[in-house]
Amino acid sequence: MAHTAGATRKDGWPKQAVARGALTEALLREAEDEAAATKRELAEVLVRNGTLTEEQIAQCTAEAAGLVYLDVRDYQIDAKALALVPEPVARRHTLLPLYRIGNTLTVATADPWDAVAIDAVRLGARLPIIQSVVASRSAIRQELERHYGHQVVEDAATTPPPARRPKAG
Repeated sequence: MAHTAGATRKDGWPKQAVARGALTEALLREAEDEAAATKRELAEVLVRNGTLTEEQIAQCTAEAAGLVYLDVRDYQIDAKALALVPEPVARRHTLLPLYRIGNTLTVATADPWDAVAIDAVRLGARLPIIQSVVASRSAIRQELERHYGHQVVEDAATTPPPARRPKAG
């Protein structure tokens, strides 16, 4: 089954920010010009200039995609869901597995339109349905570090050390 994020295009989040009153048309045009001139992402320019926060951008992205915004720093992540997605896949695509219900895995992403990332998770988790919610990129990275970093420590604590060979004398 294919993953679908709302019908709105990827560039719809700035319009949501203007509609919410978080951004004016003039500030948007200025930021777009700066992004084009510096070859940076619009979101990066707006955050760097202090015009919007990453959370505001994530909220507008969720609205534009017709998805739910979630502050993953306040969410209890299911360890079994985390184990379904290999750490390198989660880190490479900045995706955080949250929970599984049946054959559906729900993940947090900053870019719900990234079909390559969703497909990588689908293959890694071996589940046919991946459902997205939107979170800020920095919050996802923070939780990836906290949860996968914790998993590495747990694995090290429960895995016996390799057998040592006797020294040849």
